[in-house]
Amino acid sequence: MVMSEAKLRKKAELDGLTGVFNREAAMARIEKALASEDCSHGCSLFLVDVDNFKLYNDAYGHLAGDACLARVAKAMGTALLRPADELFRYGGEEFAVIMPQTGREQALGVAERVREAVADLRVPHYKSSFGFVTISIGVAAIDAANAHFGQKACEELIRVADKALYRAKNGGRNKIDSGQCSLDEAN
Repeated sequence: MVMSEAKLRKKAELDGLTGVFNREAAMARIEKALASEDCSHGCSLFLVDVDNFKLYNDAYGHLAGDACLARVAKAMGTALLRPADELFRYGGEEFAVIMPQTGREQALGVAERVREAVADLRVPHYKSSFGFVTISIGVAAIDAANAHFGQKACEELIRVADKALYRAKNGGRNKIDSGQCSLDEAN
């Protein structure tokens, strides 16, 4: 059976382990969302990290780690209720969520739902202070006025989400932190 070009392109955008879109697809989708009318009311991005994942792999093995990542991705995807909100495997144990037409407050609500969905799995993790697998989330929001700055807006959105993610991790993990993008500060 021969796959069509469109099916091959779609398959190339997917992460083989988790079944969600991959990092390359994420970057293309962020740029596309920021350049479109989808961000006429702003846009938000989460960066998500599975807490203490190296310790999980060390304790349970890489096959269990792979299964854990697949379960986490499925739980996060289930917690995203709008078709426009997309989940991506950003790298290793990191994921990204793009939410067009979403301001910071709404994004924080969705981020909490995503965090709870993963915690509710109760995947055992004896090397975690929580006793189960958790995630930390950094949320960044950009308003419509700044969203149309193309590549600069994309870079700023990722930078702000990354800083928020590290604040969440440094704050004890299993937390959410956020920031608002401003291209004036990025220069």
